[in-house]
Amino acid sequence: RAFNHIYNLKLTVRGEMEYAYRGEVLTPSKCGRMDQCCAFGRPPTVMTFDGDHLECNPLPSPPSPIFIVIVDLCASKDTSVILSDLKKAYPHARGSVHEGVQKLLGEVNLEVTSEAIRAAEGWGRSKARGADDVSAGTIRQVCCACLPFTTTGPNSPNPSVVPLVWGGKGVGSQGDGTAQFVAKSHEDRERLCAVIEKELGMRPLRLTLG
Repeated sequence: RAFNHIYNLKLTVRGEMEYAYRGEVLTPSKCGRMDQCCAFGRPPTVMTFDGDHLECNPLPSPPSPIFIVIVDLCASKDTSVILSDLKKAYPHARGSVHEGVQKLLGEVNLEVTSEAIRAAEGWGRSKARGADDVSAGTIRQVCCACLPFTTTGPNSPNPSVVPLVWGGKGVGSQGDGTAQFVAKSHEDRERLCAVIEKELGMRPLRLTLG
């Protein structure tokens, strides 16, 4: 984006995303296109993938603040190994584990994200929690079989956290990198941060959207 503005390249946002992606795939991480969503800035955006085709659609902005907590879980992962293991399930499944991976990343993923989109369109945040819980449980069941050395570990949900949040997700192998939570209120976020700091010994980062 900096080059686009400095040299007046007249690239669209999608054009910036494409060049950023082409540069990123040259690195060892081999990450996909999803990270390029940050190019849209503040507006919530839905990214739909169908093979090489990418469709981006905006969501309405929240009518009231959303109180987010981002937590460094002080753990590690190997993205290249994780992606390599997952790719073994494609294009043809070899056994029940690979079939489970294809279902998780296909049918189940579409169901969960569709429910989250419907909740976001009406900003019924409490309705999205069930989808998050189903997703987390399914991911652990399926992916731990496919990635036994990269998705297991001590970083599981703390019971003290659950009453304070609408939902949460792991980022980086389902929790080996960071965790993100949506607190029910500003007060609940402060309680959540206290739990994270005092009980878990980790440092939370507060983020307010809207």
